[in-house]
Amino acid sequence: MTNKAQAGGQVMSDIQETIDRLSELDRYASPAPWSSQVSFISCGQASLDITNDKQDFPLMRLWADMTKRDPEVNPQDDFDLIIETRNAIPVLLAENDRVSTRLAIAEARLGRVAASHPEAYLAALEGDKE
Repeated sequence: MTNKAQAGGQVMSDIQETIDRLSELDRYASPAPWSSQVSFISCGQASLDITNDKQDFPLMRLWADMTKRDPEVNPQDDFDLIIETRNAIPVLLAENDRVSTRLAIAEARLGRVAASHPEAYLAALEGDKE
């Protein structure tokens, strides 16, 4: 196996580990969608209450220390990222499952073509040549 092939395998392994970890976190986290409820600044601390449709009270309160931050960074941007990431995970995992299933079906079909019609298989792999 070449280094490039080994590196490609490692990348796929890393991606699958990330997908597996996100799936586990999604399974045990408070259900999406999350939304922001209240945001305020007090004593140099910015806070944001996060809630979801199933509860009238906050799931959690996030805090950002405004006294030790880069003046170009807005904690609300970090809060937005956390909320949007949580909300996106179920959709992204479902799409990954859909694409993985389609890929497995296509690979199985291509394998049958390769076994039954090797010339057509090789021609398909070559693609359009000018």
